[in-house]
Amino acid sequence: MPLARTIAIAIAAALLLPAALDAQARRRPRPRTERVVVYSSRHDDYWPSRRLSLLVGALNAEQPGDDENFPMAALRAEWRLGRFVRSELGASFALGEFDALAPGGEDVSSTLATATLGVLAEMPLPLVRPYVGAAAGLFGRFDEGEGESFVRPTIGFPVGVRLPLSSRLSLRGEARWRFDEQESGASAVNVEQTAGLSFTF
Repeated sequence: MPLARTIAIAIAAALLLPAALDAQARRRPRPRTERVVVYSSRHDDYWPSRRLSLLVGALNAEQPGDDENFPMAALRAEWRLGRFVRSELGASFALGEFDALAPGGEDVSSTLATATLGVLAEMPLPLVRPYVGAAAGLFGRFDEGEGESFVRPTIGFPVGVRLPLSSRLSLRGEARWRFDEQESGASAVNVEQTAGLSFTF
């Protein structure tokens, strides 16, 4: 074969071979890559990262020689910190009458209020979530007329349970032991017994 023809064939092969190989690679089906989809538990929808709870019930208020049950309401907001832990910001409000200190005196109408910040530890069960926690903040007692009015520290220890109704709504029941400091410096043990609804937000 003449040298010129050999050189021409070599040049043509060098120019056409890459295009042919590329076309062959395009026609060859590429292997499928498997997509790994991680599904969260269907129960996670019942326990969103933020919740607002509206609770009503009774405050068992300690007073000298007796305990009284006052009607009360509470509003509590929560943020998830982890799978087992939530932060809580709450406020409560109760109305009632305390016994008169002087014999023959009139009972004193009083308003009891708290504002607290706390942490809750939840058990992440599928259909129910029991929890315990601790909270600290301020307690205020405001009597009508010439009664007592003061604001002092308070510490609370809630124990409760939540039951889901839907992805955005759940039931909540709770008992909360409060150690409310009085004007004298002593602590009164008041117990909240409440139930209500929790909403996502």
